[in-house]
Amino acid sequence: MSGILYVVGTPIGNLSDFSPRAVETLANVDFIAAEDTRVTLKLLNHFDIKKETRRNNMPKNFKR
Repeated sequence: MSGILYVVGTPIGNLSDFSPRAVETLANVDFIAAEDTRVTLKLLNHFDIKKETRRNNMPKNFKR
């Protein structure tokens, strides 16, 4: 999967809303970049996915 970026939407509140295809995608990537790794780890643990997670550090003074 080198050189491919997958954007996977995550469920809000109910983990059973996460699709099997999303679980498969996360299980097969090299690493996972996340806004909040604490929340991501809950999701990964629920589906027994063991992957390196990296926090996406956006500058605090970033203006939207």
